Amino acid sequence: MTEKRAQEILNAIDNGEFLIRVKFIRADVEISSEGKYIKRSFKIKDKYEPIRESKRASGKYVRGGPNVILTKKTKPDFWVGIDEKFLVREVSGQSEVGRLDSNAVVYGLYRIRKPDVNRLMPMKDGALNCVAQRVVEHFDQAKRGHGLTNIRRQKIDTWEKKMRIPGARVQDVAELEKILKWPITLLDITHGKIFNSGKYRSGKYEEIEMVVYNGHAFPRNQHFPRDRMVEYYKNNTWEAINSALQGPQAIYIIIHSGVTQRDKQAF
Repeated sequence: MTEKRAQEILNAIDNGEFLIRVKFIRADVEISSEGKYIKRSFKIKDKYEPIRESKRASGKYVRGGPNVILTKKTKPDFWVGIDEKFLVREVSGQSEVGRLDSNAVVYGLYRIRKPDVNRLMPMKDGALNCVAQRVVEHFDQAKRGHGLTNIRRQKIDTWEKKMRIPGARVQDVAELEKILKWPITLLDITHGKIFNSGKYRSGKYEEIEMVVYNGHAFPRNQHFPRDRMVEYYKNNTWEAINSALQGPQAIYIIIHSGVTQRDKQAF
């Protein structure tokens, strides 16, 4: 990354504000007896959290600062420094062969906008509604005097029965918050706030936080899978698919000139 290329990126975006997420693509390379590099597969590693600023603590910089906000006014040398950190230092340092031409970093820009709560999928995964499950878990782990009482359990059960089939939307979570008189915050996968009423704030309340993703409410500290290994297959297409279908996996089909017309029609 050079300052000239960085400036071209800044020229290409509009006047909005953007979060930056990183995706690593690393080659799984073997060295043959002749000293040649043989690419067996490649790994895609997602960093779901956006790039964050470092914060200074005890004389050194540590992680955990606020999200980096990219705008047209961002200086080009910001990109140069980011690229040096994520591509040169991390990729080359962790690659088996340390070759930058066998690795890449993909930067994704995500426009910051107020979420449209009406377009979110209803949250209803699980035998027990996932939102209700997260609330029960919170009170089960709460300090003495703030746990899951019989009255709270009855209120949660009554709400859950209404949400079990249709799923819970943001307005339903707001209703549950009002019923329990306890603060509930919904976050997206980057920990941006989707819902936070600002009510029921007091020193004695420890708010219930959950991450909403793909119609499910996860615990705030949920660790999402980040690594995906992608294999190269050069034989029969269907044999490759059958070989890959061993467990819960996502398959991406890249059709090239070697695929027969019959296989293309089958897709």
